[in-house]
Amino acid sequence: MKVVYFHLITHSDALTCLIPNGSIFHSLYRQPFTIEGYSMMQVMRFAVQEINNSSTLLPNISLGYKIFDTCAAVQNFPSILDLISNNGKITVVTNRDNIPHNVIAVVGPYGSADTVLLAPPFMMDLIPMISYGASSSTLSNKLVYPSFLRTVPTNKDIIGLIIQIINNFGWNWVAFIGSQDDEYSRNGLELFREYIQDTNICLASLYALQKNSNFEDVLRKIDSLSINVIILFMLEDYARDVIKTAIKINIEGKVWIAGDTWSMDRELSTTPGIEKIGTVFGVTDRTLSLPGFADFVYKSRFKGETDECVNCSSVGETCNQACENCTSLNVEKLIHVNPTYSFSIYTAVYAIAHALHVALNCSKVGCSKVQDIPPYLLLQYVRKSNFALHNRVIRFDEYGDPPASFAVVHWRPKRDPFFVMVGTYDTYPTVRFTLNNNLVSWYDNGTVPFSNCSVECETGFARVQNSVQKCCFQCEKCPANTYINTSGKFFKYTFHMIFTLQLQSRLQIYILTSASADSQCSSQSLIRGKGRDHITPIHKSLLWLPVSYRTDFKILLLDYEWLNGLGPAHLSNMLQRYVTLEEHQKSPDTGHLNQDYLSPI
Repeated sequence: MKVVYFHLITHSDALTCLIPNGSIFHSLYRQPFTIEGYSMMQVMRFAVQEINNSSTLLPNISLGYKIFDTCAAVQNFPSILDLISNNGKITVVTNRDNIPHNVIAVVGPYGSADTVLLAPPFMMDLIPMISYGASSSTLSNKLVYPSFLRTVPTNKDIIGLIIQIINNFGWNWVAFIGSQDDEYSRNGLELFREYIQDTNICLASLYALQKNSNFEDVLRKIDSLSINVIILFMLEDYARDVIKTAIKINIEGKVWIAGDTWSMDRELSTTPGIEKIGTVFGVTDRTLSLPGFADFVYKSRFKGETDECVNCSSVGETCNQACENCTSLNVEKLIHVNPTYSFSIYTAVYAIAHALHVALNCSKVGCSKVQDIPPYLLLQYVRKSNFALHNRVIRFDEYGDPPASFAVVHWRPKRDPFFVMVGTYDTYPTVRFTLNNNLVSWYDNGTVPFSNCSVECETGFARVQNSVQKCCFQCEKCPANTYINTSGKFFKYTFHMIFTLQLQSRLQIYILTSASADSQCSSQSLIRGKGRDHITPIHKSLLWLPVSYRTDFKILLLDYEWLNGLGPAHLSNMLQRYVTLEEHQKSPDTGHLNQDYLSPI
């Protein structure tokens, strides 16, 4: 039986972070254990065990793995250089088939910032690097990250869904809070500002926080601007600090839209006072439950897998068996930790396994090519992935990105279940968004909160822009003998006249012109000239057509006879035949017709 090794770079501090070989940085970078990272590692191990026990996927081939913790750059790079080197040397060769490789694929790391930092060494030799949590759209650039793929949807999809939620409830006055030192937040803000340019949404306030930022001051400023919708697009630790600050200073009744990093945060769900902050919507993966994972965790606890690691060459090294906090870990807590990225990790391992299955020419009974597979060749097969996993189609586009399959979750404090799916969002094969408003429980059993810069104008009033923000305006009463459009859309109110010309070729040409008043309150004299025998510039423009086409045409005019919405628009019909080419050449255009060209009403 052949063993194929790949490597997992897991979430920061999944294990107690130690620098090998008694480094002087040992105490500086010893960081606390996090159950979220440890849970991610267990999902990876579960996927490997499931594949190794399969009789149809990679038969007689076993997957092995090595696990590295993203503690800090000082720790990460020595480990990565060790992975891609041979006997302490990194050789640059022109023939990739001759490159000796210790690693054929990498799963991880979790965050966008870590991925941007750690990816280049793996890109050099086209080693497949499949991240389960790095969603920054920057990583879609194949010129810079040619062998990078991911099983988590990109920020483009996440921001697209957030905008759908905002539009669904008619909000246009929102705040965006991110973190300054994180690629995930920076990229999300950049995309949000880009995507709302052609919408009615205004970014009323934005903040990029640091750990030493004054969170109380930020939230109070947002509250003072009457902003009731806050997008919290940041990593889990930052989000916890912001929400706990909101509880502390009594920021109540807001709508919070959570990015995928904290939308299923169970620690926040049990925080005292969480019900006071308002209504929370979140974005998360549609598939949150992995059949068999709970049994795997229970069995792992009772098999004594936390015994001392017997193969560690030094005390400074860490391995799963040497985890100081694992033996006392509550199994129930581990199983119910934030499941947002569980399916992404699970999928990444399976993508490697399916690619190996094809590369080794495997069938259900065995593999005919039991040989080493160079990373660049495995990459080609990973890119072509197209398989089903728990009723989901797993595939990658030309940028190495997967299709999105999101759930919109809604928090219901002090109720069971706490997290409820109220909507869905898919991008494959087409974009589909659904949200059941009836499933939403608004803060204090109220109605949909108002979060708009201005209140819509009443009948007889027109919008007058009073701010650089496109959704902010004042309402001014229209002068006498004027009227306004009542569509409610945020545009100049424009009245259109359609001229239809039937040419000798029997084709129909439509000329759309418009007339409008800057004040949005338009007067009656938009169509007619002073004299009924006068050809207006609009009519005169018909003469731009070749003379041979100036026959058998019909002009339809909308003639607004009554004002202020008291009467319907009357339709005037005019049939007029132009003179022939010979007649036109003999008689100059005077701008007048010889007869009344408007039919009587």
